[in-house]
Parts: sequence; structure tokens; C-alpha cells
Amino acid sequence: MKYFVYLLQSLKDKKYYIGQTDDISKRLKAHNQGMVKSTKNRVPFRLVNCEEYPTQKEARWRERNLKKSAWQRNKFIQKFIYVALLTFLIFPPHVFASSTDGTIDSAYKYAWGENISWFNFGTAEGNVHITDSALTGYAWGENIGWISLNCSNDSSCGTVDYKVANDGEGILTGYAWSENTGWINFNPTYGGVTINSSGEFLGYAWGENIGWIVFNCSTANSCGTVDYKVKTDWRPRSARTTSASAVANAGLPISILSPPVKTALPISSPNINNPVSANIPVSQYQSVSFTKYLYPGLFSPDVKNLQSLLSNYPDIYPEQKITGYYGPLTKQAIQRLQIKYNITNQSDNAFGLVGPKTRKILNLLEQINYLQNQLNQILIQLKNPSL
Repeated sequence: MKYFVYLLQSLKDKKYYIGQTDDISKRLKAHNQGMVKSTKNRVPFRLVNCEEYPTQKEARWRERNLKKSAWQRNKFIQKFIYVALLTFLIFPPHVFASSTDGTIDSAYKYAWGENISWFNFGTAEGNVHITDSALTGYAWGENIGWISLNCSNDSSCGTVDYKVANDGEGILTGYAWSENTGWINFNPTYGGVTINSSGEFLGYAWGENIGWIVFNCSTANSCGTVDYKVKTDWRPRSARTTSASAVANAGLPISILSPPVKTALPISSPNINNPVSANIPVSQYQSVSFTKYLYPGLFSPDVKNLQSLLSNYPDIYPEQKITGYYGPLTKQAIQRLQIKYNITNQSDNAFGLVGPKTRKILNLLEQINYLQNQLNQILIQLKNPSL
């Protein structure tokens, strides 16, 4: 049996970790799944390199020696840095990979999250690649951390098989995973992400806890305000044999880019003039459905809808301020709501936050308000037949 002393680098804090094992793949998977106590707060990791030893005794001695001696440890790390640098000098990489194995453009690498700000698909550590079959690597969300585009990144496919798949023509499907916010769907109902003949990402992805992610300002008609997009040198198969101008734009029509209707009532929809979602008016009453995770510090139309609903209940939200900002008053109102309906308590981490259980009550109250409004309209008409 062979044993290895390995060197990992955290993509979170850029620091290194040294260990020993008889199964590199299994050990890397354990690190990236947070199963190693000493490194669980620093995931994800990438394998930099390793040394091979014939016995476990020798591997353990080498590991202890490296961890005890700063000089030996720095020499061990620098050896691999020098090898990487030499490789770079002898075989300098191209700025772009190729039309069949693409990387992200250094200038156009950002997508916009309506609730959590910018996503960077072009970090050096994330090493995102696009091929005819899938995306690999990590994107970085400034407010949520690393987002894995493929289970092969950390050898976890045996546990959870996921990836952002590519059909070869730039139509993306499947899921990415964020350790902090859950799954991100690249082909949601009424959304979807594509890569056109110019290598530009278009459309929307949907995060179950973070809402819509916009990949190109042209999708939302907002380039005049903020010019952003994610772009790659990968090209759809059909575009490799024809000029870019001859290939039809692979993006989805703006008219269908709105969130999936999950209830009988309408929900928030991407506004084609702004990455932030707007509300859909229904008849004479603007009814909404709460589908997103809401928290203190957030400023969005969904918070404004929340405050508007809560203002109907003086015992819950006596201040009745409708600002769109989730501040202390809104948090206190949610806490009163949670206590009133026995949703959670003060010792719970969700106290004062709008999660699934709280959304369920909010949507019930919203439906009650909607029906009450409709009843009032009927009563008005009965009293005034001329209306």
C-alpha cells in the first residue's frame, strides 16, 4: 500500500494545509464536505500536490516534521510554487482556453444577484471552465462565499451527483451548490441560462434561498445603468463553423423571464428595467406571495411588500413604516409575528428572520387580506349599483 503526504490550499482564505493519507481522493472529499474538524471552516480546498511514501510510518514522520518546522514547511510549499512557476514560464497559458474548453473573460465575469449582490465567475482560485458537456470550478459570491458548479470539484459525486450541464449548444441545465444558501437552478421554470454564439451568458438562474441571478445586463435592459455580463471563449458547436453574426442569439425572450408561479397568487418577477424584482398588479389589489429568504440589512421590494402586509396588524407592526429596508423595526415585527403564531422562540437562530415557516404564515395572511379586499369591493358594488 502507498501512503501520501499532501498539500491543500483553501479557496476561502488561501492558506495551506498539510496532512497524510492512504487515499488522496477520499481524504480530499472528507475535507471539502466539512468532515475534518480542523479544516471544516475553511472549505473548499484544492489539492496542490503530494509526496508518496512506501510506509505509513514514513508518511507520518514527514507530516510531523513539516508541521513542527516552519522552515521545512515553507520549503515544502515553495517547492510546488517553484514547479508551478517554471511550468508557467515554459508553457505560458493563453488568456483564453479555447472554443471547446473555455475560461471566463477577465473583464466580463460578474453576474448580479437580486438579493445578495455580485457573483464573480472569473476568480483565479475558482478556475471555472466551460466544455461541451458541463461547467466545472467555483464562482464566488461576495455575500455567500463559494458556489460549486460541479460535484467533481471535490470528488463528491459518489455522495451527491450534481453539475451545471451544457448540451453543447450553450443551453445550461442542472444545479450548482452553495454551502451557505443551498441549490441554484440553472434551468428554472420561466428562466434559464444560455451561452450565445459570442460566448455571452444570458438569462436567469434561481436560488431557492437567494432569488434570481442575472447573467447579463442586456437580459434586464439595464446596461445603460450598470454594464455587466459573464463571458467565455467557449462557443456552441454550431457557432464554430459559422460567423458569430450568422448565428441566432441563444438568449431566452425577455417576455417569458419571470419567476415560476408556485401558487394561485402571483409572485415577484424580474423587472426588465432593473435586476431587482418588481411586483405584478392583479386587478385592483396588488397581491404578492412571499417566496424568498428575508433578513435584516436587506433592501428590496419584497421587504416593502412585507412591511405593507404587516402594517395591517397594529399589534405586530405598530410603526407601520413602509421603506423597503429590513431594519430593527421590521425584525421586531417579525419576532412578534413568530411569537403570536408559535413559529419559533427567542433561542432559535431563525428568530426575527423570514424563513419557510414564517413565509407560510405570511402567505396565509396575504390571502386573507386579498379575500377581504375582494369582499369589500363586492359590498361597495352592492351598496352602489351604479359602480
